[in-house]
Amino acid sequence: MGTDIHAAVEIYDGKRWRAQLWPNPWYGKYNDENCTTHDMHLSRNYNLFSILANVRNERGVDPAEGFDWIQEERGMPEDMSAEARAVLSNGHSAGWVTLSELLDFDWSRTIKFENDTCFYAEAVGQFYTRWIPKMVKLAKDAGVRPEYLRIVFDFDS
Repeated sequence: MGTDIHAAVEIYDGKRWRAQLWPNPWYGKYNDENCTTHDMHLSRNYNLFSILANVRNERGVDPAEGFDWIQEERGMPEDMSAEARAVLSNGHSAGWVTLSELLDFDWSRTIKFENDTCFYAEAVGQFYTRWIPKMVKLAKDAGVRPEYLRIVFDFDS
């Protein structure tokens, strides 16, 4: 068995955090899914899990050996929306990161694998090339600063 992430994006509207709706990639495949969902449906990517929360940091928990991480077991925010809470699995290593933290993180760092070296940005694939730009646009369109957009998540194994 592997580890999966359950994640939702929330935006603070000045009064409360609200979960963002996304097109559901499973809509129409099983006849029981809504066309939109609060779930980000992030792929299983242990490099991403390592960076977001030091989960499955296969190269060790010491930053000198594995990926540096943004936060570790920060827990769920008390003011999380019910919609985001419904996406989570009540699993382990719950946490959250703001868009500001993602933008401040040094994705140009490199990590050495057995026979290869790559940038952190490459190691997380679509999270860097697709999701971060999506969240930047979402914050801009909503007129909020990056610290008012966050991803809440937990993991199941």
